Amino acid sequence: MLHCRGHILVAGAGTSRAIAQRFAHLLCCCGSSALVINAADCLYGGAGAIINKDVVFIISKGGQSSEINKLAEIAGSRGAKIIALTEKPKSPLARMSDAIYKIKTVHDVDPYGMIATGS
Repeated sequence: MLHCRGHILVAGAGTSRAIAQRFAHLLCCCGSSALVINAADCLYGGAGAIINKDVVFIISKGGQSSEINKLAEIAGSRGAKIIALTEKPKSPLARMSDAIYKIKTVHDVDPYGMIATGS
């Protein structure tokens, strides 16, 4: 991301989207050109903003959601670099990514494995 010549586009769905919004804001505060994008909107024309100089940073606990994976597919086809933050390094999202940051949710934080607090 330090060498990104375009924008850092951050996306997530559900709880991960809320984290993506915060992360994009933090990147801007550090002087990086970052924006949060809505993965679902990208399926209906919003992906036209993605260019080959961009980095698309996708946050997804499971890496399985269809709108997130479609965003990754579109971004990759447009030549953007994809970075995934996920708990599942063998997920469809991870397989489409250029880099993966594996996260692990502590059991006490999410004892039933139902929320994306790991994001």
